[in-house]
Amino acid sequence: MTDIFQTLPSHMQHPTQLLFEALHPTPTKPFQVHYQQASVASIHQGEDVTIQAVDEGMFYHLFARYLLEGITGAIAMPQDTSSVLIDVSRNGVLRPEMLKQLLIRCAALHIQRVYLYMEDVYTIDEFPYFGAYRGRYSHQELKDLDDFADQFGIELIPAIQTLAHLKSFLRWKASKPLWDIDDILRIDQSQELIQAMIKTMRACFRTKRIHVGMDEANHLGLGTYLDAHGYQSKQQLMRTHLAFVLQTCKAYDFDPMVWGDMFLRPYSPTNDYYNVPLDAQIQERYPDLQLVYWDYYGHTLSHYKDLIQLHQQVSPRLLFATGGWTWNGLVPVYSKAFDVMAKGIQASKEAQLPEVMCTFWFDNGTETPVSLMQYSMLHFANLMHGNTWKEDVWVQAMMHTSIQQLELLNQFDMLSNEMNLSNANPSKYLFYQDPLVGIFDGQIQGFCYAQTYQSLANRLDAHGLMGYYRRLALFLSQKAELGLNLRKAYQTGTLSSCVHVIEELLQQLDALVQMRKSIWLQECKPFGYEVLDLRFGGLKQRLQSTKERIQQYLDGEIKSIEELEEPYVVFDATKNPTFAGLWEEIVSACNVTGV
Repeated sequence: MTDIFQTLPSHMQHPTQLLFEALHPTPTKPFQVHYQQASVASIHQGEDVTIQAVDEGMFYHLFARYLLEGITGAIAMPQDTSSVLIDVSRNGVLRPEMLKQLLIRCAALHIQRVYLYMEDVYTIDEFPYFGAYRGRYSHQELKDLDDFADQFGIELIPAIQTLAHLKSFLRWKASKPLWDIDDILRIDQSQELIQAMIKTMRACFRTKRIHVGMDEANHLGLGTYLDAHGYQSKQQLMRTHLAFVLQTCKAYDFDPMVWGDMFLRPYSPTNDYYNVPLDAQIQERYPDLQLVYWDYYGHTLSHYKDLIQLHQQVSPRLLFATGGWTWNGLVPVYSKAFDVMAKGIQASKEAQLPEVMCTFWFDNGTETPVSLMQYSMLHFANLMHGNTWKEDVWVQAMMHTSIQQLELLNQFDMLSNEMNLSNANPSKYLFYQDPLVGIFDGQIQGFCYAQTYQSLANRLDAHGLMGYYRRLALFLSQKAELGLNLRKAYQTGTLSSCVHVIEELLQQLDALVQMRKSIWLQECKPFGYEVLDLRFGGLKQRLQSTKERIQQYLDGEIKSIEELEEPYVVFDATKNPTFAGLWEEIVSACNVTGV
């Protein structure tokens, strides 16, 4: 089919072919495709296909719509810009090949800008510890990705951190002079580092845009900076540091943007980004600064409208960022993502914001396979275009599964068909929690998790990503209530019946881990997978230790199993199912991190 692209300009032929191959269409007859630049988007079908578009980026989208939906005629295109942010900093550093596949899909979806969120996973020549052992990108890898995006008309934009979220880099003893507190840089010691960061980004990217982060630095100035200089207000320190960062960006011909939370938090009675009174008189004014209002939690239109107004007091150059909810644990939360997207996008369009971004974070180790972001990305792009696409056709082409299968993943963290608006994640804490001292066992008494997961396993496909989740559901059907069952068997003298269950779980876990490892190595560089290996290995060893403890009790070697005599407490009495985001807060009530 390569001859269908020969009528295009030479520089468009290869990217068009890559797009065609990525979508696996089955055209009914050979045809050739033509591109004409025009102010109105349209697709005309005769013997050949002629696509009229404002620019080449729009052409690739219209070509995809023709291939997948057979759409022709004039097509209304949104006036605002759609963009996505892909987090590659939470251990899962995407292989360049995987990123390129996602960029092709972004071109198909008319996502014009892609932000690559890199905390310390890029090479800075002057700072050899920056990204060490983390799978950091080389300069050449970033340049190649930038070139690849550009051929599709996509602007690849670096999203870095110049204040907080640098915990991995600050762990090194060589970095200690740069450390203030938590994961925050000491602003009077880090100028050389920040200059090197921005210089590196200039060398690797052609864009004039850069996202410099500066979010969630809640304890700024309260660590080593306080020891050296005494107390200064967080607002004053932010102003000082921001001025330096902006000046440095200007020196390297960048137009920077920052997250908006640090400007609004001081006006909240609870230091809550989303709890600022509407009548608050925001003092900070940065009329030339691009500000990004991020919000992945609101479920009412008025919530977003109010916060847009507050942000616009800081800067009229406002962008909005919604969330794809790929960071909640072992599975995405599509139900919550789609609701917050719809409200946030509507408010942004009514406020005529020029750009809406969808973020794809992978907190706490990239436990959710990155490929699953594509469904949220598709839905986001469809909403930006007026919700007119045949999403089932796009899902099949992009992900080789069905919407029905993908939406079954919502059920891992829900006990009903209602939307999981509270982003509960029982699949994560019931997977990892200890079989003998499970701190969530008191939480789940009276609920039918085992039955829920068995039913889910019966409905999931046995191949591809859904095959991995089918196996996960089967594992959880026995593991979720294991602690409850052990205690009941201990009390009734029937513990011997549990030994076989644990042996079966150990076999299932081995198969599950192999599947997850295979998915990881297809998507990500190997660095970072060691963290999941340690988590899986810890779970395996605790299952083995539980089996040994039971056998010792049955053989009379020990008189009791003390762990099963500990009274239950409820982890979260306010809601069930609840949320627990961090592995180290799930596996034990004893210290896992810190001293």
